[in-house]
Amino acid sequence: MTEDRLLHYAHLYFPLLLIFTIDRLTKSIVLAYLNTSESLTIIRGLLSFHLVFNRGIAFGVFASHGNIIVLFVSLVLLIGLFSIHTIPRRYYLPFGLVLGGAFGNMFDRFVYQQGVVDFISVPFFSVFNVADIAITFGIIALIISLFFAETHAIVRHKNKNERKKLRAKN
Repeated sequence: MTEDRLLHYAHLYFPLLLIFTIDRLTKSIVLAYLNTSESLTIIRGLLSFHLVFNRGIAFGVFASHGNIIVLFVSLVLLIGLFSIHTIPRRYYLPFGLVLGGAFGNMFDRFVYQQGVVDFISVPFFSVFNVADIAITFGIIALIISLFFAETHAIVRHKNKNERKKLRAKN
């Protein structure tokens, strides 16, 4: 395998593996030290750790449809893994974040009967985990990347048309 090919795979899978690893480590630590009835204050009034299990998807939505969620997310993960090689490199980080987070939460669905392990608690928001953060930032980064790619394509097209007009005048 060439060095360029190794670098290609590193850009592709490093974010995915990093997020999955950090997610697993943080959840393992929380499971080892907290019960569902306990809360650990990190920054008073701002951040605490409180162990909850989430059977739904983002913020507990569709909690009563666990099997459908597992089937749907599994299908999305498989499509994502097999199609990620076909996307431009600029999307590797956003896809790596989303897939790493999705794998982290999917792992919980298969290992813990209670559901996905959530533990980060901030005021006025649902309890979440590292995987949720990665998925959220990955989607935001993907939207931004797509917006700038589209803007770049529009500008490039406009410049191409202007060059054609200049050539036609000369």
